[in-house]
Amino acid sequence: DLRLRQEWNFVDGRDRSRTAVRARVRASYAVSDHFSVGMQIATGDPDDPNSTDVTLGNFVDDFQVSLDQAWIRYANGGFTTYAGKFPQQFQRTDMLWDGDVSPQGVAAAYGGNIGTARVDARGLWFVIDEASVARDSDMLGGQLALSAPLASDFKAGLTGSYYHYRLGSVAGADAGDFRGNLISGGRYLSDFHLLEGIGTLGWAGPSPRWPLSFTADYVHNLGAAVSGDTAFNLELAAGRTAQPGDWRIAYNYSEVQVDSVLAAFSHDNIDLSTNYKLHGVGIGYVPAPHLQLDLLWYHYRPLDPAYAGGLSSSDWLERIRLAFMVSF
Repeated sequence: DLRLRQEWNFVDGRDRSRTAVRARVRASYAVSDHFSVGMQIATGDPDDPNSTDVTLGNFVDDFQVSLDQAWIRYANGGFTTYAGKFPQQFQRTDMLWDGDVSPQGVAAAYGGNIGTARVDARGLWFVIDEASVARDSDMLGGQLALSAPLASDFKAGLTGSYYHYRLGSVAGADAGDFRGNLISGGRYLSDFHLLEGIGTLGWAGPSPRWPLSFTADYVHNLGAAVSGDTAFNLELAAGRTAQPGDWRIAYNYSEVQVDSVLAAFSHDNIDLSTNYKLHGVGIGYVPAPHLQLDLLWYHYRPLDPAYAGGLSSSDWLERIRLAFMVSF
């Protein structure tokens, strides 16, 4: 796909606008009935796992392009496993996992039906920072998801996840990896042992073009060294973006405390990766096949003044994004 986006930021005394471009090319090849390989090439800073956007400027310098994914997949019936650097396999929201983050390591998933219900179990070993002398940094994660119809036009889902980060080495980290988390002596102040629950409700709606959905995401960091250990996000959406003429409207509300999530891999929709309160509104429209327009508005401020830095916790900040995307 190719996305062109214009962004406006409104902060007292330092308003800013910018234009950003993202381009990605993904390919896969079936080696046999069960094995396949794949890769993705993307624009963006290769040292930034949260974004493949490139800001236009710098006297027309060429874009950076890097190998964003390279993986081997084995699939047999309801069992699938990946090795390498691969697409995110867990059910997620941007509050915990940015959509551009591609884990590296090994992942496995198994799913099947029990009556009318669907059960999926997933596991992930995520290599974060390999070290020659200190203990490597990695993450072990697991997720169990259950979805079932409540009626002919209603469905519900419940997902539980646990992510156990072991951050023995941070030599490969930079300022963009630490981002909003608390730092002490060049290391994270808190451990990150994240317990997450996601609940979903869906209704087919008054017509096929206007399904309704509600998603609630809650995260608690069992390893936080401070009281700022909890985050939640609520989203209500109507519509879809599947065919020409489709519209989708969504509203979300989030509160994310300072060490509730690992900021290295959380979203970059706003310039606060943790310690924020956020209202978000999104409108999507499909004018023609393979084309999509998105208008996003983020209204946010720091949550706890103790960690607000130079920002005032009482002043709301604004970010507006208008994006045009072509998929091929």
